[in-house]
Amino acid sequence: MENCLTTLVEMLGPSLTVRELDLPLQQSLPADSVEEGIALFNEERYWESHESLEGAWRTATGNEREILQGIILLAASLVHLQKDEIDIALSIMKRANARLPSQGELYGVELAKLKQQVETLLAESHPAFLKLPKQNRAS
Repeated sequence: MENCLTTLVEMLGPSLTVRELDLPLQQSLPADSVEEGIALFNEERYWESHESLEGAWRTATGNEREILQGIILLAASLVHLQKDEIDIALSIMKRANARLPSQGELYGVELAKLKQQVETLLAESHPAFLKLPKQNRAS
């Protein structure tokens, strides 16, 4: 077994983190779940991002709930892209785009830039990995 793990590390690189996924969910503040979800998304850890954002989505209402669902769907589409399932990724990305507004921000994510990136990928029928564009905050 150790030889197999050594080979995996040589092929893929060292683990970023190790986390047990079958533990009971811990309750956290929605803002914390969103911040964690954004960070995981930008590390291309889309499945974990999806899970973290879903925690905040469950209690969100109104526009915030709709936007979070759009970002969650975008993360789900990129999970399928990671599995080289292009048609599924594009289909889910279209559903995500329908929920993203063309202006405003949510937790520092510039929604207009995000929507523009997604629309460009959809117009080209070529999904690609992306990061959530964050506002530059002056100190």
